[in-house]
Amino acid sequence: MNFRTKEVFSDKLTYFFLELPKFDKTLEELTTHFERWIYLLRYLPKLSDRPVELQGRVFDMLFRAAEIAQFTPIEMEKYNKSVLEYSDVRDAVEYARETGLEEGIGIGFEKGIISIVRKCLEKNMPVEDIADLTGLSEEQILKEKEK
Repeated sequence: MNFRTKEVFSDKLTYFFLELPKFDKTLEELTTHFERWIYLLRYLPKLSDRPVELQGRVFDMLFRAAEIAQFTPIEMEKYNKSVLEYSDVRDAVEYARETGLEEGIGIGFEKGIISIVRKCLEKNMPVEDIADLTGLSEEQILKEKEK
């Protein structure tokens, strides 16, 4: 709304103005999550230690971001380098895990097929039928028969 004319600019927008200097609750008086946020926004530059009342994952992230924001240029460069290195290692581990899983599944599948072939041969099933069931060639089955 235009304060001078009192004309509504838009009924779809809502603005809230918060005057942080007027927020004067102490840590002990905070009762809602909203009040904790307002307290944090008001006093973050003055906090030397993290208050017990401001615990939780979202506050962890905010305090970590505040710490990083205070880094010197050299510390920031080292931090960014370490983040990239961590990301590279995490990606390499994830790739190795996926590759190992695929290889493990392949090996397990192959061992399972061989086991089926051996059982079929023990039951004197025709090589052609075993090949049809397993998808292996008759030569592969005959090699297994010779073992």
